[in-house]
Amino acid sequence: KTYGGEYDLKIGLLTLDEVAFAGGNLDSYNEDYYLQKESIYWLGAPGYFDGDYAGEFNVYGDGYLGYGYISSFNGVVPVINLRSDVLYSKGEGTISSPYIVNVS
Repeated sequence: KTYGGEYDLKIGLLTLDEVAFAGGNLDSYNEDYYLQKESIYWLGAPGYFDGDYAGEFNVYGDGYLGYGYISSFNGVVPVINLRSDVLYSKGEGTISSPYIVNVS
């Protein structure tokens, strides 16, 4: 699949545009959106390629949206894609109260 194309995959990583729609702004700080976590995590979008190095877009612990070298110190936020007829029924999305969805 190509970036920006139509996807039929069921699981992946958050993308740059999803973080932007949630309130993240490239090269700026914002601690007031729900995708800002306490630690840095990678997005599923390449940031740059520079000779022997590759960079990935990241959301940092202070809400900064930017990019940096790929390292093993960053986390990920997995996402799943659901059909449009799948309905959310309850839960808070935490370990103790996971989301519950109804599948027709």
